[in-house]
Amino acid sequence: MSQDQKGPTPFEASAISVEETDQTLASSTPEHVKSDAAEGGLNLDDLRIEGDILGDVSVEQPFVTLPVRKPGRQSFFRVNPKRTLCTAVIELKDDGETFVVSKKVAAVLVGELRQVRLSLCITATGSLFLWPVPLPPADGHDNAWHKSARKAAEIAEMRWVRMAADRESGSYRIMTSPHYPEPTWPNHSMERIIEVAFGDGHIIDNLDHPVVRKLLGQP
Repeated sequence: MSQDQKGPTPFEASAISVEETDQTLASSTPEHVKSDAAEGGLNLDDLRIEGDILGDVSVEQPFVTLPVRKPGRQSFFRVNPKRTLCTAVIELKDDGETFVVSKKVAAVLVGELRQVRLSLCITATGSLFLWPVPLPPADGHDNAWHKSARKAAEIAEMRWVRMAADRESGSYRIMTSPHYPEPTWPNHSMERIIEVAFGDGHIIDNLDHPVVRKLLGQP
């Protein structure tokens, strides 16, 4: 072969090979396969999804439990300013339980009560809880722990907050983070929130409640 009669380059050879292969495949496709595709076989256009059709789909999580507690010291959280209730609670330290008290019962148990603002909170990982934020006492004898807790709750209405006990100062140290998106709150009324958090015998609305009888020394 002379220099003027060079064979195809590797790329040209590859291109020719592909074209020949396509022609071979087209000519060798069985007629029954062609007819099936043309006469109502599986049409992939019926299955093809354009765009993100699942983007707006949300699943409502069952709302059956709601812990009543302070924020964890290692968790960032937010407070929902539209889901709060100023009320009185009784905390049984030995049992680790918190009870909400109606007005008609509160007058009988004044020395056992703590006035709080129950605030719906959510962590950065999406866990809900109800925080009894201590309210200023009527006698003015407040303390730094309660003051700093109220400040943390106030800031958490607008920003992600983490609070941890600082024993040296006798108050909570407050930290904020700008790195989390705005929280997605469940669409539950405050009535429903209280029912879920306290509904299992933890709403004291009569003097015959076991906790009342226990605190009054009644069998």
